[in-house]
Amino acid sequence: MRLARALIKAPGRHLFAVGDDWQSINRFAGADLSAMTSFEEWFGHGHILRLERTFRCPQSLCDVAGGFVQANPSQLKKRVASDTPSIGPAVRAVEVANEDQIKGALLRLWQQIHQDLAAGKLAPSRGNKVSIFLLGRYRRDDCYLPSWAQLSDRIDVRFQTVHGSKGLEADYVFLPRLVSGYYSFPSTIADDPVLLLALPAGDDFPFAEERRLFYVALTRARRGVTLVTIQHQHSPFLTELRRTRGLEVATIEGEASRTIPCPDPKCDGSLVPRKSRYGPFLGCTNYPRCEQKAKLKR
Repeated sequence: MRLARALIKAPGRHLFAVGDDWQSINRFAGADLSAMTSFEEWFGHGHILRLERTFRCPQSLCDVAGGFVQANPSQLKKRVASDTPSIGPAVRAVEVANEDQIKGALLRLWQQIHQDLAAGKLAPSRGNKVSIFLLGRYRRDDCYLPSWAQLSDRIDVRFQTVHGSKGLEADYVFLPRLVSGYYSFPSTIADDPVLLLALPAGDDFPFAEERRLFYVALTRARRGVTLVTIQHQHSPFLTELRRTRGLEVATIEGEASRTIPCPDPKCDGSLVPRKSRYGPFLGCTNYPRCEQKAKLKR
């Protein structure tokens, strides 16, 4: 950035730049978001041309993803438009009881896609198949990849980290572990303090880079995204989508989620059964940071 600024200082020199601040996900490698969000401060007066049409995601998915990333006021504002028709729900969330059930749930969901293709209820895509990305926040998330060899005549499955998927696309995207806690999404692992000395400054919005990373994950899909979560361990991002977009969470059998989001809009926890000397009640999973309570319905 400093080199580019030096090259255009002489009269008659101009800079043409292309970028998407919504997809800036490589701060760990030195990427500086201010190249886009503070372009004129770096390079002088400029004219912005917004490319606001996509030919990948349906409009309903664009609206969910765009609204989510723009919750950070530092991101440049735009509305992405699409003429791509919707095929099924753009974003859905599936809840399992524990982590051991994630792999089995994914297989059942993919088997349903396979059955719908075989029955003609779902149109194939490129190569007379449909493509699926299993996108993990970490490489270790490939452990959730079920055996899908028996489905390979109609679907292609590929595991990628979300970082590695940038620039790629598939018909369907599945996020296998959208939960809170360690190795979660958004990641709660802090950068090494020594590494921070070499990194560009971030912004103060909570999980700003993780939010952009989630946007990248959502927008890899040509048809729809499925978020797989665990009961009482919902990711703050999933909780936000429930509150702001009305996203419903259901079990693999189609039953409503039993996870109750904390009523405090600033809390990303959920209410779970607890006991006290006065009897059972519902308390926040973030206690003692959050002391929200509710009566336990009998």
